[in-house]
Amino acid sequence: MDVLNGMRYLVAAVERGSLSAAATHLAVSQPAVSQVISGLEKHFGQTLIRRFSRGVGLTPAGEIVCRHGRAMLRGLESAQAELDGLQNELSGKIRITTVQVLAQTHVGKALLELQKLHPKLRAELISTDEVIDIDEQNIDFAVRVGSPGHGGGVVKRIGEVQNVFVAAPSYLDEVGYPSTPEELAQLNYVQYREDRKVGDILCDGPDGEIVVHLEPGFLAQQPQLLAHAVEVGLGFAISPLFFIADQMANGKLVEVLPGVRPRKVPLFLVANQNMQNNPRGRAIEETLLEHLAEAPGITLNRNAEKRLEAV
Repeated sequence: MDVLNGMRYLVAAVERGSLSAAATHLAVSQPAVSQVISGLEKHFGQTLIRRFSRGVGLTPAGEIVCRHGRAMLRGLESAQAELDGLQNELSGKIRITTVQVLAQTHVGKALLELQKLHPKLRAELISTDEVIDIDEQNIDFAVRVGSPGHGGGVVKRIGEVQNVFVAAPSYLDEVGYPSTPEELAQLNYVQYREDRKVGDILCDGPDGEIVVHLEPGFLAQQPQLLAHAVEVGLGFAISPLFFIADQMANGKLVEVLPGVRPRKVPLFLVANQNMQNNPRGRAIEETLLEHLAEAPGITLNRNAEKRLEAV
């Protein structure tokens, strides 16, 4: 029994959610996946997965085998990556997760650049506003805004993100331009559904800290929907500056109440332990930092800047 190959099939079935999805990912037939996993169960003498109409789940024994299987596969990829690093070539699979707004912009661009420079690298970007446990999901890097999240990994606070109040000029022409923070409450607030900052928003103003009270009038389910809702004049919104910088530059959006901005939020880079102190991990981290440093409204801290200066 090829145990390593069996581990690969088992991990694929669990991560993809079903035998058929694993078969598609592995470019084999579904019966082949089922047969290999059955062989792995025979090898260990225990049932590893439960089959359901909508997919598969792990038994307690399967949890143990799958955890060690992930570690074995990561170790194998790390060994190959270090060997490739001796030739300045990145290869193997890399999985990165980040919030949707960064996946659609600077983190997404960073992965495209890596893929173009290193054709042997297989990059996967998981775009979600949910916090994923990088150990359980076999994630190499996570770029997180506001909180480092939970689970394993090496956490680095790499900088801060500036948000702004924005609206379409046509909307403000209709309802009036607010001149005080209190007047913001009279406007229609378009809220991103994952934004937990409902109610009192802590802001920085010309004279120091300001609390602005907001109640949502429209909930946008996606970042692009949020931008579109504001552009067509449904109200104003809080948005990362980097996400709407182009719309502000071409006049489609303007900053509401300039001089008053939501308090900056921290930006974190979480790296899997296997990405530490190896050429592949360093190259990927440097590319991510380079693209984040170019983003309007993202300020890297001194440690991250020093990392780029050393490149």
